[in-house]
Amino acid sequence: MNKDLIKVLLIENNTEDFILIYDLLSQVESPKILLDWENTYETGLTVIKKNQHDICLLDYNFK
Repeated sequence: MNKDLIKVLLIENNTEDFILIYDLLSQVESPKILLDWENTYETGLTVIKKNQHDICLLDYNFK
């Protein structure tokens, strides 16, 4: 893991929740956080399998 950059994958179907999380993480100055967003579980799972992120935040209440 690059200590200067943390790559976060957010799997969240609610745009408002994405915006809230994006706003919160963008306030972190160091280390820099790169947030990628997928809005479906299926596309999120495809991205997870690529193993390109350090952290995954997953909405456990997907409908």
